[in-house]
Amino acid sequence: MKLEQTFSEVLEQYNDLLNSSVNTNAIYNLNTELDNLPVAAAIVWLKVKSNIELGEDDYVVINAIQSKWSMEYSNVFEEDEDIYTSNLAIFYITLSEVKNAYQLYDLQKSLTDIRDYVFNHMIREGSLISSLKKNNPDYDLVLSVLPFGLFAPEDLIMVSGMNKLLSYNKSIDPNTAALLGIYFTEKYDFVRADSYLNQAENHSSEDTVLIKILETYLQQKKENISTSVFIHKPLGNSNVYNQLPYERAPHYPTVKEKCVFNVQVNASDIQEVFMHLEGIAEKFPCRLVDETLRIYQAVVEITANYQGGNYFFTLISEKNEKSEVYELAIQKNSALNRIEFIGSNEKENIYSIKNEEESIYLLFQETKLLLSQEKPELDSIEVNKKMARIDSQNHLFVSNETLAFSLSEDFVEIHELVGKGIIGTTLRIKDKAQIYYGFGERYNSVNQLGNTIDCFVYNQYRDQGTRTYMPMPYYFTDCNYGLFINSNYYTRFDLQDSNKFEVDIYIETGENNVLAEIDLLHGDMKEMISQYIGCTGEPLMVPSWTLGPWMSSNNWDRDSVVREQIELTNKYDIPATVIVLEQWSDETTYYMFNDAQYPMLMPGEVHTYDQMNFPEWGRWPDPKALVNHCHENGLKFILWQIPIEKYLNQQNHPLKDQDEAYMIEKGFVVKNIDGSPYRIPENWFTDSLLMDFTNEEAKEWWFKKRQYLLDIGVDGFKTDGGEMVYGADVMFSDGSNGREMRNRYPKEYIKAYYEFAQQNQGITFSRSGYTGAQGYPAHWAGDERSTFDAFNRQLIAGINSGMSGVIFWGWDLAGFNGDIPTAELFMRSSSMAAFCPIMQYHAESKGEFNQDRTPWNIAERTQTPEVIDVYRFFANTRMNLMPYIYNQSLKSVNEKTPLMRAMQIEFPNEDFKNCYDEFMFGKSLLVAPVIHEGMISRKVKLPEGTWVDFWNHSVVQGGKTIHVNAEFDQIPVFIKENSAILLNLGESKTIGESIGNDLTKYTNAKLVVVAKDSFSETIEDHLGNLITIDADANNRKVSVSQKLPIEVELIWL
Repeated sequence: MKLEQTFSEVLEQYNDLLNSSVNTNAIYNLNTELDNLPVAAAIVWLKVKSNIELGEDDYVVINAIQSKWSMEYSNVFEEDEDIYTSNLAIFYITLSEVKNAYQLYDLQKSLTDIRDYVFNHMIREGSLISSLKKNNPDYDLVLSVLPFGLFAPEDLIMVSGMNKLLSYNKSIDPNTAALLGIYFTEKYDFVRADSYLNQAENHSSEDTVLIKILETYLQQKKENISTSVFIHKPLGNSNVYNQLPYERAPHYPTVKEKCVFNVQVNASDIQEVFMHLEGIAEKFPCRLVDETLRIYQAVVEITANYQGGNYFFTLISEKNEKSEVYELAIQKNSALNRIEFIGSNEKENIYSIKNEEESIYLLFQETKLLLSQEKPELDSIEVNKKMARIDSQNHLFVSNETLAFSLSEDFVEIHELVGKGIIGTTLRIKDKAQIYYGFGERYNSVNQLGNTIDCFVYNQYRDQGTRTYMPMPYYFTDCNYGLFINSNYYTRFDLQDSNKFEVDIYIETGENNVLAEIDLLHGDMKEMISQYIGCTGEPLMVPSWTLGPWMSSNNWDRDSVVREQIELTNKYDIPATVIVLEQWSDETTYYMFNDAQYPMLMPGEVHTYDQMNFPEWGRWPDPKALVNHCHENGLKFILWQIPIEKYLNQQNHPLKDQDEAYMIEKGFVVKNIDGSPYRIPENWFTDSLLMDFTNEEAKEWWFKKRQYLLDIGVDGFKTDGGEMVYGADVMFSDGSNGREMRNRYPKEYIKAYYEFAQQNQGITFSRSGYTGAQGYPAHWAGDERSTFDAFNRQLIAGINSGMSGVIFWGWDLAGFNGDIPTAELFMRSSSMAAFCPIMQYHAESKGEFNQDRTPWNIAERTQTPEVIDVYRFFANTRMNLMPYIYNQSLKSVNEKTPLMRAMQIEFPNEDFKNCYDEFMFGKSLLVAPVIHEGMISRKVKLPEGTWVDFWNHSVVQGGKTIHVNAEFDQIPVFIKENSAILLNLGESKTIGESIGNDLTKYTNAKLVVVAKDSFSETIEDHLGNLITIDADANNRKVSVSQKLPIEVELIWL
């Protein structure tokens, strides 16, 4: 691939600009001939980037771009004329830079047209293509990331295109290698970036401009990590799942353990590299272990009695170099195995646990255990029998009941950094549990027996396994005990994985005297869930509209599309109560609507709605009118948010740039330990700044920027992300560091948004979370594929979330990633979602074909028109069930119990310990979704008692497994005996009939009472009505007290 000569000169000048050298005369002398419009546009772009005043000829080019951007041109590699994505990117970024620099807002119309064209025409099978005639990705696509940033390197269609391109295994020339290096540099993938730089240099007879730009980009990115030729991050990014190639392992070695020191050396003519470790290795040779990455490694055995010291690296070459000095701390692990009661006071029994050298104190309170380095005051040498305690066999008593576990002989192991203090503890207990439930939203299993589970808030895109956006350091068992580790720090639970009948719990600690705080849960499973919720914060109820069907798609990027989707849901008589918009903002500030025009204010000042102009040609010509339109159609209006100040791939944006400078100046962002702004080092939104929600002044400014959204009637926010704290030493305004805030950050972020949304009695809808998530409802299960396997995993996640206190949970029914689900999967998912706490469909970004998970799009794409009927039926069923769902939601909140319940919780005397394909929805409905492809029937295990089929009211005896037919439009659901189900039915008074989405009235209220024994129940519905039911089994009568006209159907068993 050979660059066009003038474009090569443009890039030469651009590379000089990157290196802070601008040759104005050379740029003026570049020829802007219109017969090569992409190159002419690039010259204009370069002038704007270089702060050179545009002239008359430049505006001729700008006008030509506006009128001729969709014509065929050669690309900058002089390939045949075609419509190239790279050319469109050049046109787009040129107009964008001119618009921002000269406030020529009318250019936005062309920008929107170009972007729309790309998404409508330049995508094949989920991948960006190089050109229409090629119809496949090619290497020039990289130019649309850098330097012409139409796309970010993590954009899915770009990632897919690059992956497809790399799979071809074609031989590449130096320019191609340089382009690939540029792409991976922007992704912070220095492994591949260095590899491609080596290929480019080794196969090029001259230093091409693309190689120069790659070298510049790579150097600048690496300088973000280290300004020397050495890159060594001893602790990496503190990511427990992915290590950097130049970090230390282990981070803190013990004596007599080998420690691996990896360093990347970015220098030519490397002769030798040495590591110098104070007290052990005066000059230790490093071995080259990765030639491509230039990773050198020293493996050193830590000698006995070593106390730690400093180390550095040296390079022997034409120019000898020395790295900065790093510190190596040594970890000392001490098992404490002698437990002795030493006394009590009013609130605790106090034990010491020690070995020959060290001791700490175990403080047993009423339902809590503290591990403390400080001995509390003693009031008595007698055991306080009101508090928890242990006997001579180390069995634990709580509330005078023996918990079914005991402390191991070496109950506590202390992990200490020599000379620095304790960094963690491991607790070892013995039990014979066969069930370990809890741990937050987990996708692998409902029962974690035999697994090792850790708690580290993490954005795992698809295929989550045991990793999760919402971990919780808590579990409960079938032995009537559970534990909650009350900590924001990293924890890990070995649940009979290493040793049978032994649980090992590792707890990272902070700098305080209390090493661990553990709440002791006891009782039956429901009681322990309630206790856990009580420890972590009261759950909050959601508005009734949250409980209706939601409609959402990442593709709804303009007013006309939103109105069309509302029109279609009305046309097909499909109810929805919430609409979620993700692609509403400028994708830069994330608070301005796309195409909005506004004056630049002074730094720190905020725009009101009246200061904004929304052009008629724009994507959002009247946001307030759109919100009103949604409200008039019975839809609440939710907008997507993210807690970052975005990095723009070296592009400029005046408002974003001003906000960023202001946030840094005022200290509103998370910081590195040296006080510099922290930039997200990996994964999603790499290089972006992270908002510090522990800073009250920052929060006030942040939400003032978004106040106009509430003023126009926005009802809440989809608070995405939050899994973005990497690094133990990053610092927050309240003094917290990254070790603590990794897990705590989502709470601070979502809490701030939830409180903000309360101006409109709104909600947040969040992906990440940690303990106490139930205080800021609601949540969804994150990113998954549209497959039956993913369907299974999401069901597991929902049950686990419920057991972990997250009452209001939902998922993107039938998945949101990739191509659309099959009609079968969509129908099966719709039936299951109708009986979930939140029912929502959602789709990922645009593709070659419409990716919406709307029932009408699935029907059209799969040529299965009955999809619409099936979804309508279950959406209507959802609305029919609204009184029941609201009542059960309220009871779940008040009683601190799940709404979506594992069977074992409701029926502890039966064996459902590993069951995830049946669950209770509230206390009365057993739901058994069909979750395997091609099945039209399934086995349903009914607990003891008498059950009634929800659909046809046939009576079934429980205590056995039955075979149930379930076509694609059916789902087995059974009513538990002694239940009352309040419904809102249509004119024919049958389930699944339309009643619309009006939540302010009943069409026909009906109460279905299934009675076997005498019972009483009070129902509070979504309108505030109280209905009291008294069933008298002796006289086979039921009395219903209410002010609402209700038809009552009695089913006596």
